Amino acid sequence: MTPSYGLRGRAAVVTGATRGIGLAVARALADAGARVCVSARDAEGVRRAARELDGVGLAGDVGDPGHPGELTRLCLDSFGRMDILVNNAATNQPYGPLMDADPLVWREAFAVNVEAPLRLVQCAWRGWMREHGGTVVNVCTEGAGHVGPDVGAYGTSKAALLHLTRQLAGELGPRVRVNSVSPGLVRTRMARFVWEPGEAEIARGLPLGRIGEPRDVAGAVLWLCSDAAEWITGADLLVDGGTSVRRARRAT
Repeated sequence: MTPSYGLRGRAAVVTGATRGIGLAVARALADAGARVCVSARDAEGVRRAARELDGVGLAGDVGDPGHPGELTRLCLDSFGRMDILVNNAATNQPYGPLMDADPLVWREAFAVNVEAPLRLVQCAWRGWMREHGGTVVNVCTEGAGHVGPDVGAYGTSKAALLHLTRQLAGELGPRVRVNSVSPGLVRTRMARFVWEPGEAEIARGLPLGRIGEPRDVAGAVLWLCSDAAEWITGADLLVDGGTSVRRARRAT
């Protein structure tokens, strides 16, 4: 029997869901039948996304300690359940050498990229998943596995999120599956400064010949949330167009 990707009857929370990867993920989940609760800082964007997806939304900063609880309550009050949590909201600040990093901005990076996902999982666990089970997907980055110029804070916080994913998977199974996806370079506003100046050259260097689109990551998240991945937890799914293997290509 082929496992179903259908999510009808389930409810999902997606953070950072008004554009880019987050919006693509929310659309994919809604198209698969899930009821979706979205969150982001942009209030108008939240209203627009919720309306498009026939769902609900809450504007706010996931780094605010009270936001995860409010978001969880909204999902439970609106849909009566919370089966799926996708922690997508993130910040890439402070950008630049770590020797120049502002300690306050550094702390904010960890509050948004690491602490907020943990708080949301805690709220989801206590509110629904401990008794009924569920699925968590954290959006990380392929850059968490190596170093690079100017992205030390982002990469370090995402490396922490990768470890958090595995730790939670070990603690919350078998009721809750916890996995992550690690995108490579994707055509988003957040990554525009990387891909826009030299997209054609970057694409030629990848085995699959193009940079990623938000829908590429959304498809991976949808699969991890579905019953097709019911025996997978503590895993990180690399969605990078072959970035990690491009050195094997012959020059053309």
